Amino acid sequence: MLPAEVATVWDGLLLPALHLRAGDDADGFVVGRLGGDPLVPRGMPWPEWDGVGPLSFLAAIECSTVRAADVGLTLPEDGQLLFFCYDGQVDGDLFIDLDHPSTQAGARIIYVPASTPTERLSALAPLRPYDEVPLRARQAASAATWEQPVWWAVFADFPDAFGAVGDAAIALAGLCVRHQIGGYPMTCQGDVVSQVVGAVLGERLAPESPLWQLEARRWVLLLQVDFDAAVATWEAGARPTLGRHHSLSVKVK
Repeated sequence: MLPAEVATVWDGLLLPALHLRAGDDADGFVVGRLGGDPLVPRGMPWPEWDGVGPLSFLAAIECSTVRAADVGLTLPEDGQLLFFCYDGQVDGDLFIDLDHPSTQAGARIIYVPASTPTERLSALAPLRPYDEVPLRARQAASAATWEQPVWWAVFADFPDAFGAVGDAAIALAGLCVRHQIGGYPMTCQGDVVSQVVGAVLGERLAPESPLWQLEARRWVLLLQVDFDAAVATWEAGARPTLGRHHSLSVKVK
């Protein structure tokens, strides 16, 4: 139970999100799918990381369904977003790292408008496609965790409540949240937004600076998928890092 003053601050930080479950027996409405073969614009070649190899297809998200859910993402009115990422199947020692900008070629998001003629494209060798399963969503609230600078900026004045706030975040999201659209990223390798802002602005600015805060607000979580949930892990947006979790953030124009 949070003290009243802390609870008010906590409520003000909550963001809308979609918690996702994979599989035909999951609850909620379908927002896309994980794995399988993608439907790409007719004649489009399979996405590759030049000099390295083909990217794995991870997920397809229906833009209109996510827009209707109103989780703070400005997506196209129709069509799909296709997520491709280098997952180590070609070379297990190579991964995407925000400290090395050239590795960002290892992830790609492709928008396919609904009016575009498409064809189903099979993965290039040596890739093994992930099994295709539907992604079902339910509306949820997303809480900041201690890894996010906003958490420290807000709760620094309530040091005695650190433990209670952390417990509340876990209780709200649950450790079982494997896949997510919108809200705060949930990672085991540090705050992905901080990593992205550091890559854009450099490490000279502190998170407390106005410029840092402005840049951080321009990035939102588009999609997060967890490897431990049997298919793949993908946390979402326009710039990825790969490790146990693949992270990506999409810049809001």
